[in-house]
Amino acid sequence: MHHLTLQLKSHLAQELTTLALCWKLTRRDGLTLAFTSFDTDLVIDKLTYKSSSSFNPSAIASSSNLSVDNLEIEGVIESEAITEVDILAGLYDQSEVTVFLVNYLATQDGKLILRRGWLGEVQAGANHFVAEVRGLMQAFSKTIGELYSPSCRATFCDSRCSLNAERYTHAGKVLKAVGMTSFIAEEITQPDSYFSGGRIVFDSGKNLGQIMEVRTQHGVKFELMLPALQSIAPGDTFKATAGCDKRFTTCCTKFQNAINFRGEPHVPLPEKFSI
Repeated sequence: MHHLTLQLKSHLAQELTTLALCWKLTRRDGLTLAFTSFDTDLVIDKLTYKSSSSFNPSAIASSSNLSVDNLEIEGVIESEAITEVDILAGLYDQSEVTVFLVNYLATQDGKLILRRGWLGEVQAGANHFVAEVRGLMQAFSKTIGELYSPSCRATFCDSRCSLNAERYTHAGKVLKAVGMTSFIAEEITQPDSYFSGGRIVFDSGKNLGQIMEVRTQHGVKFELMLPALQSIAPGDTFKATAGCDKRFTTCCTKFQNAINFRGEPHVPLPEKFSI
């Protein structure tokens, strides 16, 4: 249900309206971006909405049932606002989005909210991006409760796992880069596959602050799951966290944490039953 001011209701009832489409995006790190389709910037609730014709929302449709109402926003990647590096780094995932209309001649008259929700999948292409906006009903589509499984359902070092992440995090330095997906490190003494399936966070260099998943680790050679966003250079420092494959044997032997294993490793699997 839309709560409109009397002034905005009166304006919408007119044959000729002066409406502008606006959208506000708040990232998980707290950064707020605001844009409008109007040809000049608009100040709404003390926030400046930058004039931009580089985004285009799909048709907005709402239903009266409990289905999830989705919307897609397609836009141009702008160096000063939305960058490809930030998109690929996941900074826009799960960002809060509000799309609304205002009377650009009287922005103080209130808003007509068209959609409020969160960004789902964000894809970056050649100089443009496509973002899925998931409606408020998305929260009700989440699975509540758990299904049994032979693998652990906890996230490594979370409250259910109870391990201390600092204990399994080790500092390293890049000795030699091998393309954008792998490198040779120094100051690493852990055995093979210790960091496989884990992650690294760069402390310096062009990838400062970026979190990358580790595909494999053999001695001092690291192979990343995806290419780094920027080039890796000798001397770049990082912190690597051990990987957990969520198997019971790994929990017992590698982490000695069987008491907190959140799975059912001894439950027979369907293929165990045969006639």
